[in-house]
Amino acid sequence: MQASVYELDAMTPSPGLSLLFVPLAVWIVNAKPKDVEQPAWLPPLASTLKIGALYVPIYFVAGFVLAIPLAGSAFAGTYENLQLPAWIPVFQFARGVLWAVILWFVIGNHGRARDSRVTAAMALGIVSSFQLLLPNPYMTDQLRAAHLTEVLFSMTLFGWLAAHIFRQDPQQHAELDSKLERASPVASKV
Repeated sequence: MQASVYELDAMTPSPGLSLLFVPLAVWIVNAKPKDVEQPAWLPPLASTLKIGALYVPIYFVAGFVLAIPLAGSAFAGTYENLQLPAWIPVFQFARGVLWAVILWFVIGNHGRARDSRVTAAMALGIVSSFQLLLPNPYMTDQLRAAHLTEVLFSMTLFGWLAAHIFRQDPQQHAELDSKLERASPVASKV
């Protein structure tokens, strides 16, 4: 049991890694408008909880619909005796909330709703799946390719939906629009 949990942890993207790479990605593409103030320190609680709840079904459905069929016999050979603990959905909800907090800073630095959704989707999809491009001792090549496809698709979808939820929150949308109007009347057009 302990070995299977360790392998599961080794395959999942690290939020700590994202804390390093997501701000770096935003800095590299120079996505932050020059005169816009920094976003509020904490994201709206209701939106963050919605995003955390959204992460759980995306995580499980992507695994069942993409990873298992794509990996085929490699999945069965590696995970045939895997027993998921009852607390896994709660753990995945907490991961979703953590991803939401990380995305808050990326989304808060974008003036246009479409740009924030695309950036969040690409940042999460690429950062989460990048480590699966390299061979590792935990997975066969077939399993790694299936997991790469699953993580890239599910995290890209999750990033886009999370940004959409943050942009749909009236308080957050109003705060971003007021900041953009002060910075540039042209930039506030969505």
